[in-house]
Amino acid sequence: MAKPKKKKLAHALNRVLSKAEQRIIAEKKAQAQLNAEKARKKQTKNTSTRPRPEYSSKDKLLLVGEGNFSFAKSLAENYLMEGAENMTATCYDSEEVLYEKYQEAKENVELIRELGATVMFNVDATHFSKEIRKNKYTKIIFNFPHAGAGIKDQDRNIIANQKLLTAFFQAAEPLLEKEGEIHITLKTCKPYDLWSVKSLARSLGVLATKGTRPFHPDDFPGYEHRRTLGYKEGVSKGGNLEILSSAPKTFIFVRKEMMEKDIERSLTGKRKRDEEEDSDDEP
Repeated sequence: MAKPKKKKLAHALNRVLSKAEQRIIAEKKAQAQLNAEKARKKQTKNTSTRPRPEYSSKDKLLLVGEGNFSFAKSLAENYLMEGAENMTATCYDSEEVLYEKYQEAKENVELIRELGATVMFNVDATHFSKEIRKNKYTKIIFNFPHAGAGIKDQDRNIIANQKLLTAFFQAAEPLLEKEGEIHITLKTCKPYDLWSVKSLARSLGVLATKGTRPFHPDDFPGYEHRRTLGYKEGVSKGGNLEILSSAPKTFIFVRKEMMEKDIERSLTGKRKRDEEEDSDDEP
């Protein structure tokens, strides 16, 4: 007679634990949403006064490493006002795996295609296919790259991601138009600041850093950052909180020769202005 009571007690205990776990998850989710809202309000304070990122339908865009394709969707809807035919958005995952990892991805992909963009799956950002290599691009964009190898040792993790970025630079540089740019967006907290992305680009001998700018998620309405492993309820942070709290930046790289020409033009302009000022000072 004791056994049924034990079973009932076990079932009751499981129900209590299950409810407790659900409550904890709900509380974490609510807190994450609250924190995200605070972060958004803080970041959007000066939205109306800061420069808008320069993307347009005239750009030949190549997006690599897309997660749920929400960034590509935002570009197509908010920046490519004359059509998204010049945008190619790609991801590393297969189409099947992508939709399993990100529930919203399928809807985003369908909308992007409706707006005229090309969507490609199974694209390795370190070894582009012939179909991608046959074109040249004005901007190649890689947001929050990560090797996703699950390496817990920080030093090995840094090396793995440095190898990824180096291989990406080597693959992307030949695809740039003459004055094309590579845009890489990263968190600037540890360990990401230890990746030394500027040094990696410079070490190739063909790229130079044109500049950096803060990455504001609210410049891209509808964009939702996702980790490489996908979105996990109760673990992942919604509302872009994860990147808002890490002061992300977009690093802009160009061919070294173009940077040198820009510098020379600036120096020439300065010399000309100095000469004009000197002539004005003459009696």
